[in-house]
Amino acid sequence: MSSDPRPLIPPRYANVPALPAYDPDLPDPVFRTYVRLTGLAWVNDYRETPPLTLAELCAVCHCSERTLWGHLTDLRKRGLLSWETGGGGQMILSPAGLPAEGQEGEAGTDGALATLAE
Repeated sequence: MSSDPRPLIPPRYANVPALPAYDPDLPDPVFRTYVRLTGLAWVNDYRETPPLTLAELCAVCHCSERTLWGHLTDLRKRGLLSWETGGGGQMILSPAGLPAEGQEGEAGTDGALATLAE
């Protein structure tokens, strides 16, 4: 990150991949958490969030630690989010996007469209 840190909250909106929006099994509270966390990654083209403590993440997501861990676990199982823990109890979250064009198999765009069609 640069020496002039940008604010965590996007200026007007957050861009998120469309795939989670079309997952009929994704509960609304988990989707809201996903959108809020993805919004934090706006400072570096949605690749990862700045390092944040669990308390800071709870404040952004408006939920308890227990609820947040449940949402994070669900999002990781669905392949929508991954994270790394660092020093000082901070986490860096990496939202998953749609697969890049040109990838083959179930992980590619065709696989994503087939999943949506089901």
